[in-house]
Amino acid sequence: MSLISSLPYDIIFHLEDYLSNSDLQTLLSVFIDFHDKSILLATYVKLSEKTIVISDTPGNELISETDHVYLDLTNSIQFFEGIILFDESYGTNIVPKRIVLDFNLSNDTMFVEFHRQIVDLLKNVKQSRRFSTSTFDLILRDTGTLSTKEILSFLRGLSLGIGPQTTGITFRDSIASIDLRYVTTLFNSIKCIDLNGFRKITRIDYLPQSVGKVVFKDVQLDGKTLSNQTKSLRLKNSVFDHSHNICLPDIKELALCNVLDISSFVRNNLSRTLVSLELDNVELEFDNLSFHDLHNLEHLKLIDLSSELGYEFQCPPLLHLLYIQDKYLPYISIDFPLLPETLTCLTLKGGLPFKFDNKQFPRNLNSLVLQGGGGIFQCENFKCPPNLQSLIITLQKFRNVHKFKLVKTLREVNLSSNNIKKISTIKFPSNIVTLCLSNNNFLNIKGVKFPYRMEQIDLTQKYSLIGAYDFTQYNWLSKANIFASDCNKFVFNNKVEIINDYDWRVDKQWKNREIEFFY
Repeated sequence: MSLISSLPYDIIFHLEDYLSNSDLQTLLSVFIDFHDKSILLATYVKLSEKTIVISDTPGNELISETDHVYLDLTNSIQFFEGIILFDESYGTNIVPKRIVLDFNLSNDTMFVEFHRQIVDLLKNVKQSRRFSTSTFDLILRDTGTLSTKEILSFLRGLSLGIGPQTTGITFRDSIASIDLRYVTTLFNSIKCIDLNGFRKITRIDYLPQSVGKVVFKDVQLDGKTLSNQTKSLRLKNSVFDHSHNICLPDIKELALCNVLDISSFVRNNLSRTLVSLELDNVELEFDNLSFHDLHNLEHLKLIDLSSELGYEFQCPPLLHLLYIQDKYLPYISIDFPLLPETLTCLTLKGGLPFKFDNKQFPRNLNSLVLQGGGGIFQCENFKCPPNLQSLIITLQKFRNVHKFKLVKTLREVNLSSNNIKKISTIKFPSNIVTLCLSNNNFLNIKGVKFPYRMEQIDLTQKYSLIGAYDFTQYNWLSKANIFASDCNKFVFNNKVEIINDYDWRVDKQWKNREIEFFY
């Protein structure tokens, strides 16, 4: 039920059906100076339902949730002032449930002044009381200009206002080594610590018992410091001392990457409580690692483990996501018909050629990624799962697609970096929104019927395309990646953004979205 319905009649404004997060950000900046605060109050009511990310640097978007709003330096101060205004005017405390403070730790005058205003506001007893129902998360980025003492001084000031409500701290961008015991004393209610950016390997000898989620990179962790209540542990490039006899009875998420001497710990914690398991390039000194008995496991990611696990694979019975990346992928025995019906996302990446013809993939797949191998194969008998929404087949080097059948449910198709000679025979479903055909070997697009509702297309090939094409019939199209030399051959509507992508290998946005990282 919307909170708007409980407001006075003259300020009822049904935002929830019309406004996006960017609209809310615009409203906040535009209406803050209006004498009529009706629309602004309704905006605050809507904002109270979202996660508010206050960042001193545009573009620092680390939060993965979709239901969040980013506020810059000016808007964030106005945002806090608005909360105070409406509390004093209407007697109602409209505050968001979650606030993320994403700060650069720097001596720069702009940052220092902004941080001072935020700290002073939150330190004020009367003001901080207004946020007693909110939870805070800190993301701290070090620019290298502050000393450890100055960083701790900043944290001490911030903790006076939001210490009890802070549930998570993340250190990014080579933060200086600090006294973790002191930090966790300041913020004694934290449940998540992410030390993914220390400048050098740091020894962790202390963790508060309240911490249930740990993300560490380049650290030396004493296993004895982990609480029995630990539910999530992610380690990368780290030393894990005294881990042999550690058993975490409530562990739900376990991710290990480049962690030595971890075999006993993995064996001890392959429990039925696990929901997510990621093993990336770790040495396991035991045979017959079985996943079939992990009945609660929903996410499984295995990277470069065939030499450790062998080539027999048994899938957990209720898996939702399966990700296997291995040079010797063709030799791993995966019985596709026996994969569980619960599986919705399947990613297979290999270093040797592997065939995907005549594979009976699970019917309920939403996302299918087949990448790498470099084999020159026909794919005439490729069977697309009936409910698929995202299909990515890259670096497979297949040539002919005249019997390639795509299902109507597809929203994204990426067939880049293959050897496709002709695409006019492909029947593209009209609901495809994103279509990537870059780095193939077709010479023209004459006669091709592209998806009617596509919004983005990539046609950058190794060479310039031959012939003309009229794209004005595609009214939904907003972005096109093509060579500059092809611009005069193709006709687009004025609203279409043309990107002259000279190098098909360089893509930081969407062409190779299937590339995933540990963090």
